[in-house]
Amino acid sequence: MIYYPYSIKRLRILIKGRFPEAEPKRDVRDIPAHCLWMFSQLEKMPKSQSAKAGRWIGWIFGRLESLGLITNNDSKRFADIDNNNGDI
Repeated sequence: MIYYPYSIKRLRILIKGRFPEAEPKRDVRDIPAHCLWMFSQLEKMPKSQSAKAGRWIGWIFGRLESLGLITNNDSKRFADIDNNNGDI
């Protein structure tokens, strides 16, 4: 099981479209790159870490909203799609 697969897929596309040079790295000072790194970690999280996955996707949504890459309504819509698919 992968947590939030729809959100991850859509957000990767948006990040790479706006920041094509971004590569995954664990550096919170580079938000696009850090979010890409967090996606790779979310995809590896075991089923027992759903609460952690929820905190991480929330952090990602918040940072991308602050960059103007998405709106809060986008965050809600993406999470709703994953929720409706049973992927959270």
